Amino acid sequence: MDQPSPGSTYPHGYVMEDEIDLREYIDVIRRRWKLIVGVTVVAVIAAGVVSFLLPPTYEASSVVLITEPRYQMQFEPRFETVQGWQPAYKAFPELATSDGVLESVVDAYDPSPAARIEDWRLRALKGAVEASWQGDPSLVKLTVSCRSPEDAAGIANVWADRLVDR
Repeated sequence: MDQPSPGSTYPHGYVMEDEIDLREYIDVIRRRWKLIVGVTVVAVIAAGVVSFLLPPTYEASSVVLITEPRYQMQFEPRFETVQGWQPAYKAFPELATSDGVLESVVDAYDPSPAARIEDWRLRALKGAVEASWQGDPSLVKLTVSCRSPEDAAGIANVWADRLVDR
């Protein structure tokens, strides 16, 4: 189907124009400037009030490097270790957030009252932790969010130790 030439009429009576007239938009902004400024000021004040009322949250991170074993045992000459073995790197963040690893962190660490964690259980810890790998899959980043910077760092360090033990 042929394209209509500029300025011609489409079948439904629409006219195609070469230029967009910005004057209409500027007129709307001029007429509604008080509303635009008012909504912006209210949004800034609301964001300020909410951020002022929320308690501060601190983050601490630990990084665990996954390496290949130094020694590979061979008990029987008929059974060999496959060369080029690669650990399942993508499974380590999942292992880090598993119930077994996190439960051992709950058992090993006692948060201070500054952390404001009333019920120190697996559920409370699961809501405050995140494990990921970024870039190099052999580096697992463990991130803990807490209201106390000392507790955030302590939990992250214990968590890394428990993951390494596993």
